Amino acid sequence: MRKIVAILLMLVAASALAAKQLPPVLEKLSTLDIHKVIDAHKPDIDKCVREQKKRDPAIGGKMRVRWAIQPDGSVLYARVETLEFSKSTVGKCVATAIGKWKFPKHQVRGSPVEHPFTF
Repeated sequence: MRKIVAILLMLVAASALAAKQLPPVLEKLSTLDIHKVIDAHKPDIDKCVREQKKRDPAIGGKMRVRWAIQPDGSVLYARVETLEFSKSTVGKCVATAIGKWKFPKHQVRGSPVEHPFTF
């Protein structure tokens, strides 16, 4: 009987330790959480712009992109809101890149993100 109790106590202690090691799931994403991911993926955006500038060196401006983030951190959709870039190669490239980003997991799905990229 003592062995069973000792084993159960070890299992409870091990599961408590494992629970402490898991990162907490946020209730919702903050603006800072979102900007950390955007900043980390700036090279993705820069690559899209470089590729477009090879074709059209005069390309430039402010492109607004809107996307929705699922509670699991994946991007549900990403679309370019700025009309002049919505059908462009750079716009499609940026929307595709954002669609692959992973944000921190969270419990409550927030409003869609709208962010300007200037180049």
